[in-house]
Amino acid sequence: MVRAAAAGLGLGAGWGVLARVWMRMISTNPEFSWSGTLLIVCFSALAGLGLGLVHGARSRNRSRWWRLAVVLALPIVSASQGLVFAPAFWLGGFAFAGRGPRVVRVVLALVATGPIWLIWATTDPVERSLVPAPTFVVGLLVLMTGVAWGGSQLFRRWPRRALVAHPVRVATVA
Repeated sequence: MVRAAAAGLGLGAGWGVLARVWMRMISTNPEFSWSGTLLIVCFSALAGLGLGLVHGARSRNRSRWWRLAVVLALPIVSASQGLVFAPAFWLGGFAFAGRGPRVVRVVLALVATGPIWLIWATTDPVERSLVPAPTFVVGLLVLMTGVAWGGSQLFRRWPRRALVAHPVRVATVA
């Protein structure tokens, strides 16, 4: 569990750094504060920690209650600007988990990418001309794929717990 949690923490922090680099690339006014950058990286690392705990608990066949560790990921996918990642986390996560019919998973994955196209379509045309479309679309798609993979940890099948055989008391005849 410790190894999975540490891996999740590292992957989450890496995702946060990647997200901040992408934000710098698409920004028309690239002035960022250290406090904002550290906040994004720390929240991402915290989200990764929670998802790593879920992964570790599932792979070690621990209690399903460990799924509640996903609460650590909620601030990054539900707070202000991170809300754009909510469909990728929930819908894309379910699609990535491999559960349900393939057609449903493909439709959910396509719906999860909806914010990319919605943001691009509603952005001011002048600002849109300053940011190359491939940088915006591919960058956000890569970030959303990471979020969907993280969300899939919540939806993946949990192995059945093995039934513990209780010793049978044998009556001895004296």
